[in-house]
Amino acid sequence: MNNPDKALIPFEEAYAIRKKLLEPTDGMIASSLNNIALAYTEMGELDKAYAAHEEAISIRHCTNSNRIGNSYSNLSSLLLRMNRPDEAEEMLKRCPSLKDFTDETFIKTGNPRFSGDMVLLSRIRVQQGRLDEALRLASKALVFRQRLLGNRLKTCDSLYDVASLLHKHGNAASAIELLGQLIDIASSIPEGKGQLARAYFKLAVLQEERGRHGESHTCKEMAESLMAELKPEAGGAPLVEEEFMKLSSIDFQFEPGDKEMEPPHKQPVMPQEEEHKSNGCEVAQQAIKKANEIRDSAHKLKADQEKMWERLATFDRELEKLKKKLISSEQSKPAVGKTSRKRKAKVRPCVARHPVCRDK
Repeated sequence: MNNPDKALIPFEEAYAIRKKLLEPTDGMIASSLNNIALAYTEMGELDKAYAAHEEAISIRHCTNSNRIGNSYSNLSSLLLRMNRPDEAEEMLKRCPSLKDFTDETFIKTGNPRFSGDMVLLSRIRVQQGRLDEALRLASKALVFRQRLLGNRLKTCDSLYDVASLLHKHGNAASAIELLGQLIDIASSIPEGKGQLARAYFKLAVLQEERGRHGESHTCKEMAESLMAELKPEAGGAPLVEEEFMKLSSIDFQFEPGDKEMEPPHKQPVMPQEEEHKSNGCEVAQQAIKKANEIRDSAHKLKADQEKMWERLATFDRELEKLKKKLISSEQSKPAVGKTSRKRKAKVRPCVARHPVCRDK
């Protein structure tokens, strides 16, 4: 809910209770320290976050915890936020499950559980100025998340990453298309307003660059409205991308760990794939195609549902007409008993008056 200062209170309370009841090297204490570090990170207290992460890592080293990879990954994200990308990369590669991994290893893996680490390494590459590698990694992560998670917040996160990288590569049209898909998904998720706000802000920037000032102004107003709703205390804050990024931070792994992460004791299973080096833009186009397919399927399903309801309504109307027709037909039918009595009444006088008829 983007309230790290409020989250910090129960985290610290849990930490204090565990310190009283457990051994100093108990894994639950390391877990509390991990969560405290993440809250500090979101609050911008980066030095405090770093200290808490180091303490958690120290405990996990002592106990040979299988959660050590989680701590390394979170500390890597923190170092990246501190603008120390080379240290962030070195820290990420300490994860036992990522031993000897390279960019190509990530690209070739068929295991979607590594998508979180792909996203992190992609962002490291951005800060290192290696945009082609960043786009390849981010695009592969997007494809995995679309397949594994569907229309979720982390899919929105990857859509934004790929759109931003396409923008940096000068492909504004594809970036706008992906941001449109992000808006469709985030609008359908109750907790998606942060993603929605930064997508509208990015769209405002892109439309302004393309000379579409009216559309840019509309997107900017939407972004400002969502910012005011989510962060009313930030009324005087400058409207820059960094401020909107704070509304949608889902980089880190609280305890228990992210389902996308491979358990540290397992090594990745590498499928036998064709040895080739795909271009980043090609991978991005594949991601766009996949996103379009998901969107088209959703629209088709909605259209089919609407047709079904329309047919049911037509059926109900026809049924009502048949009922009315049946009731009307029943009411207009002559009474059988009365008709037979009238006929008998006409026959009797004939028999009485004509002996010939009587003899017959």
